[in-house]
Amino acid sequence: MDAVLERFAYHPEATLGKLTIGDHGFMVAERPWRNNQPYVSCVPIGEYICERYQSPKFGDTFQLMHVPDRTYILFHVGNYPEKDSHGCLLLGEKIMAGKPAVSSSRVAVNRFMKLLKDVQSFSLKIKDSFPYDWSE
Repeated sequence: MDAVLERFAYHPEATLGKLTIGDHGFMVAERPWRNNQPYVSCVPIGEYICERYQSPKFGDTFQLMHVPDRTYILFHVGNYPEKDSHGCLLLGEKIMAGKPAVSSSRVAVNRFMKLLKDVQSFSLKIKDSFPYDWSE
């Protein structure tokens, strides 16, 4: 299984993108780019393996592996990157109107985990997508 995260906005409070896995889409909010500093930056553009992980705080999820100088980067529930994330990827159904955040995060994470219920790992490509196709 392959996934692509297309980033379309770098905001002072968030990095926003769309995660596509097959024909399923999820919105993603991360911390702003801060030179890949642990706990405060979004993940660098690149290709990664995501492995199933049992988080003490977030339960069954996936972790990005082999991110330079970083560990425990998870997909999890949260709306506002600066408040709800320490460098992880927050999944949502939509971008909040007028805010650099995602909405319906719990719904999105449940859908993400259901989609990947039989998957132990998948590849993820993170790239910039400018201009973004807003017609969807």
